Parts: sequence; C-alpha cells; structure tokens
Amino acid sequence: MDELNKRVLSVMESRYLSKSTFANMLEISLPLLTHISSGRNKPGLELIQKLLTKFPDLNPDWLLLGKGQPQRAEAQKPDFSAITAELETIRTLLNLIEERTEQVLSYHKIVHREISYLNDLDQLLYENQSLTLSLKERLSDIRFQIESKLK
Repeated sequence: MDELNKRVLSVMESRYLSKSTFANMLEISLPLLTHISSGRNKPGLELIQKLLTKFPDLNPDWLLLGKGQPQRAEAQKPDFSAITAELETIRTLLNLIEERTEQVLSYHKIVHREISYLNDLDQLLYENQSLTLSLKERLSDIRFQIESKLK
C-alpha cells in the first residue's frame, strides 16, 4: 500500500471513525474508500482537498509529502509583553506629565490672580498719590490764603 494511502487511513483511525462514517464525511463512496485502504486506488486531488477542508487541523505537508506532524503546528502568537510594558510605562509617564501640567496651570492661575491684584493695587497707589499731591497743593493754597489774611 502506498504511503499516501496509509496517511489517509491514519486520519480516519486517529479520529476513531468507521469507514462508512469517514466516507460519508468526505462525500465519497464506501467502495472508493475500500479500494484506497486495500491499495488498489490512490487518493485523488479531490479527496485530498475534501480531507483538508473537513479536517482543517490536518497538516497538508504531512498528508501529501509525509513531512512533519499530522497536526498543523499552532501558529505562535507574538509576544507583546515588552511592547505592553513599554506602553504601560509611557501611559504612566503621560499621566505624571498630565498631573504636573495641571499643578502648573493651577499655580499659574494663582499667580495670574495675584498679578492682577497687584495691578489693581498699583492703580490704587497711583490714584492715592495723585489725590495726595492734589490735597497737599490744596493745603498749601489754604495755608497761603490764611497767611495772606493774617498779614
């Protein structure tokens, strides 16, 4: 019996299927499967395609060429742990920067209010100085008037 025939039959046996169940699953006749199992016929391309379609975990290299394991190797999932760790570090740093920025903005608002208050005080001082100067001039005038009347 050909090695390809043996591999086809081993698929049936590894899944504990009877010949009739296996033939029904592959939509082939029982006599064709019997001929394959006796070595009289080789499996055709259509049968191979049906096997690979019905059993997606079947390794095509093993089935056709006898290379590798009967089951497909599970695709290895990429390891994202280093990238995930870096992203977590970046997220942590961004949160820290955001907190610090909020603090700076808060202090900036306080300083801005204080500067505004100082500007208001400057204006008040200027007004007071002007008023003081005006009042001193007025006092001087009054004193001059009083002195002139006393003479």
